[in-house]
Amino acid sequence: MRSIKIIPLLLSLLFFPSICFSFNGIDIPDYRPFQKVADIKTRGKKLYFDGEITPRSVSKVMALLQKNQITTISLNSMGGDVESAIRLGIEIYNRNISIEVRTVCASACANYLFVAGKHKFLSKNSFILWHGSTNGPKNEMTIQGDISREAFFKLESVKRIQRYEKYFYKKIKVNEKTPYCPQLKPNYHKDYPEKWFSYTPLDMAKLGVKDVIFEVRADQWISHAEKNHVIFAKYCN
Repeated sequence: MRSIKIIPLLLSLLFFPSICFSFNGIDIPDYRPFQKVADIKTRGKKLYFDGEITPRSVSKVMALLQKNQITTISLNSMGGDVESAIRLGIEIYNRNISIEVRTVCASACANYLFVAGKHKFLSKNSFILWHGSTNGPKNEMTIQGDISREAFFKLESVKRIQRYEKYFYKKIKVNEKTPYCPQLKPNYHKDYPEKWFSYTPLDMAKLGVKDVIFEVRADQWISHAEKNHVIFAKYCN
């Protein structure tokens, strides 16, 4: 069976440079994170990744990591395939590779790539966006494909990916609830109407997401994100 992809909602947008795309109320001033076929290249010891995380794009990255001494991966992605992202996240962690977020790192990118980085570099304009994971509340997942919710969660392939995710978070020593902390609260839909959320540096550290390095002061990064409709969640244990 093909890898399972879990998608929060359907997205329709046109690709034009130099305009702002509004993604669920959050302004993303770049079309590159939405590219179905990721643009991947290396410059010196840095690898640039722009677009969707897929088995194919991750295989290309893995091949480049074998051939090049990459110390940093510069990301621009709205997420993608869960299993492929976990695979790459483990490789990033094992190789002590740092992560740089240029415009946005969301969904599977935030869940499995950003958190695995040795150091995590954020500029004033960088967005880190979570919205859930395979082990989060089942009612918060929109499932792609002609299958019932009950049948979906009984699939051995889904259970395997859930175990894989648990293994990943245990390995990198990050709280596995990081992608879905606010979803555990009864007022989630009221407090997070767009479903997306981020964390302050303090709450990231409490969750185990450490070594986050800001180009500007952390409060400036938070202020910029809030002005662009990003809602900050709180730590949960």
